Amino acid sequence: MSSNNTTGSFNVTNATEEFDWEPHYYASSPYREVQLVYLGASLLLAVGGNTAVLLTVLLTEDLRTPGNFLLCALAATDILQAITKVPMAMYFLVIQEYLACDAFQVVVSYVYMFSAAFAICIIAPISLDRCWQLWLWQSHVFGS
Repeated sequence: MSSNNTTGSFNVTNATEEFDWEPHYYASSPYREVQLVYLGASLLLAVGGNTAVLLTVLLTEDLRTPGNFLLCALAATDILQAITKVPMAMYFLVIQEYLACDAFQVVVSYVYMFSAAFAICIIAPISLDRCWQLWLWQSHVFGS
């Protein structure tokens, strides 16, 4: 690469032979192992924790409220997001090759994007339900 010699109006010379924008490749050791452990733990926690939320709400009759069913929808989208993207990231770190853009990749990316958009859209009804519950509680406690 040719040198970058620039002289500004202050007579300052900047001579750089080559600038490495990414000095440490993120898929090289020891970064790869740390990321694999992090991704594996994230996958287990996301699937395990959200499955526990789903089972708790579905198996406990007192928790079967509209607000908790909205939380179940959010938990289901979190599981979909975790199982669609985390294994591919782990595959890339192990194989260190880009994945081909085939029909499977397109479907998985569509499922991920749909679940991400649904998760964003489900947060508003959850917030409204919580505000409504708080308003009902305050009117019951304070009698106004």
